[in-house]
Amino acid sequence: MRRYVEWIIRHRLLVIALTLLITGALAFQVKHLRVIIDPNTMLPQDHPFVSATNQVENVFGLKYVIVIGITPKEGSAFSSHVLSKVERMTAAILDVPGVVKGNVLSLSARRAKNIVGTADGIEVRPLMETVPQTATEIEALRRAVRANPAYVNAVISRDERTAAILAEFKEDAGGFRGIVEKVRPIVEAERDASVEITLGGHPIGALALAGVSCSDGALQALANLVAIALEKVRSAEATSKAEAAPPTRIAGTSRTPWALIR
Repeated sequence: MRRYVEWIIRHRLLVIALTLLITGALAFQVKHLRVIIDPNTMLPQDHPFVSATNQVENVFGLKYVIVIGITPKEGSAFSSHVLSKVERMTAAILDVPGVVKGNVLSLSARRAKNIVGTADGIEVRPLMETVPQTATEIEALRRAVRANPAYVNAVISRDERTAAILAEFKEDAGGFRGIVEKVRPIVEAERDASVEITLGGHPIGALALAGVSCSDGALQALANLVAIALEKVRSAEATSKAEAAPPTRIAGTSRTPWALIR
């Protein structure tokens, strides 16, 4: 160590120059850094709670779902103005790279069907083929939605004040931020004084952890961490109590509870 220190002192100018050079090179590369936010990278993937969550996400595709809510300042969501925004945003989202087109749902989405029973069986038609313009057309759409209750609290709120668009995305190289940045311009293009548009879903919640946005969805990762911590504390307490328990006499043999477990 002494020889090393002496060498540093003897070549101090060289050491300072090299340090400045390396620091400058690293500082120059800072602009290429990308922050990828994914709460799963902070959780132990082999923990049963995390494993169960991952399995549910893989089966039901809940991890990369964005929810857009459109609420008019006055009136209900069943208006030509609001429904036009729903149609335009749905069409724009379908063109976004990485979107799972079969899992985009809204009043105007192709997978939203109006299923009506007839004398010959059932009739299946698009829920909203075009944006209704007249009061009669709007009322027909309202009746169709009410006749298919699966869409209530899915693409339209129960009080009919908010219309929603749900879109699932594939995993993005930019993490949750990459997905949100693809959707945000579509939303911003439709914002005006007549409506309130909000974003939700797991990606939005994950960004909330970094202070980028705010959504209750961010609590999922925090809840996983808390659950893991509580489970660990409970296991530690059980272990301490078992080790402190008095010996148990069985058939004339003194054994602790742990000795009975094989």
